[in-house]
Amino acid sequence: MTITTADGLIDAMANNNTRIIVDKPNFANTSVGNYFSYWRITGQPGQATLPTTTVETLDNTSIGCINFADQTSPTTSYLGLLELSTSTAATTLEIHDRLIQRGGLVGNSTALQTTNVDLTAVVGNNLVNRIGNPDYSDVQWWLEWYTDTGATVSNAQISVTYNDNTTGTLNPVAVGGTVRAGRMIGLNNLIPAANAGKYIDAVNSVQLTASTGTAGSFGITATRYRTSVYTPVNSARVTANYINLGLPEIYNGSCLFPVVIAAGAAIPFLKVSGKIIHG
Repeated sequence: MTITTADGLIDAMANNNTRIIVDKPNFANTSVGNYFSYWRITGQPGQATLPTTTVETLDNTSIGCINFADQTSPTTSYLGLLELSTSTAATTLEIHDRLIQRGGLVGNSTALQTTNVDLTAVVGNNLVNRIGNPDYSDVQWWLEWYTDTGATVSNAQISVTYNDNTTGTLNPVAVGGTVRAGRMIGLNNLIPAANAGKYIDAVNSVQLTASTGTAGSFGITATRYRTSVYTPVNSARVTANYINLGLPEIYNGSCLFPVVIAAGAAIPFLKVSGKIIHG
């Protein structure tokens, strides 16, 4: 049953858990203070396939996700322990549940690129629970890069549908200056003041104001943040237990994957062990 007592928590930590391992190498060309994804990096979990123009929902069996054992109700899963080290000090690791993705966008076109990534339209993979609040306030939306786009400065104009079924265009965001593979640019903070208090339900299209000069490859990703750990010293092991992590519930089907806020010119190597506890 759901963990409701200290004894149940201690028992799950010791006796009823799924061990998780993340072991990713470092890679170059990052920028301080920006989000970067390990989704397409080799190591463990394995390198995910390149997203295509087909909208895809992910689950805990997808390549690239941290695998764990689904539980039978009323048993519930929680993130109970993370131990990690990185090669760059002052790095923040975030664990997200990757809900839905769509690739195939290019940087050398000014044509309207239709995306139609719509959370309302997808079913299965326990997304109802994984999404969180039904107004989509728990969902984070991103432009995510898979290969570099070009150096010419351009702005992305992004059309969305909000949780009240109205549509609009987000504030433009710069995508020029060679956006590197792995970069994630958040969209939630681009909602105009006129639509404050609304949340994004769907990303309908992306249009660049100028060609960046290189096609590259990027796409739309929706995630749900689960927890984070800060590593103040490079190569030192940091331990965060259920108290530090906030004991987030890990729903059946969750596609957990690592994202970092870069603290240097290269993404650090990332070595993580931990436990998803069940009770």
